Amino acid sequence: MIFRTSNIWMDNTKEYLLGSSIRNIGSHEIVTWLGTDIQGADSAERVIKQFHEAAKLENPPYGGYLGSGNAHHWGMFKGVVYIHCEYDEEMKVAMTYEQAVGALENYKQFLLSTRTDPANPPATFDIEYLLDGEAAADLYFNKLGGRIGFTLDERKVMAKEQKKRGKK
Repeated sequence: MIFRTSNIWMDNTKEYLLGSSIRNIGSHEIVTWLGTDIQGADSAERVIKQFHEAAKLENPPYGGYLGSGNAHHWGMFKGVVYIHCEYDEEMKVAMTYEQAVGALENYKQFLLSTRTDPANPPATFDIEYLLDGEAAADLYFNKLGGRIGFTLDERKVMAKEQKKRGKK
């Protein structure tokens, strides 16, 4: 099932859902993630590249958990991106890899547009996702076997790699 929340327009910390009466956990979580953790066009581009790299991996170690920002953690497993808020247990969303990249691309275009002319407001964009709330968490963790966070062994490998890079 795909939920579509159309016409998202973001302005700093405020969000507006224009042309849609849909106000739900999933759309709110995606908008909050974009606004608080992605923030800039360069950051959006880095996360897009991160998703593309994770999509190339057949198996984790590093494809499962992709990172955190100011308020959210996100990961991708078996083509499903899971995002959740650290501060609100209900704020969870699962979306396809393509839906996540599409939201980031649209957000990047929004950020690069001129947003100061009241006669020419920024273009809105659609956000799609699969599930929100506990249903999203159940899909990602229980049905797909995804996870958030690195294991101790993964952290050790990453520390060794980082140490090697520092010596070069």
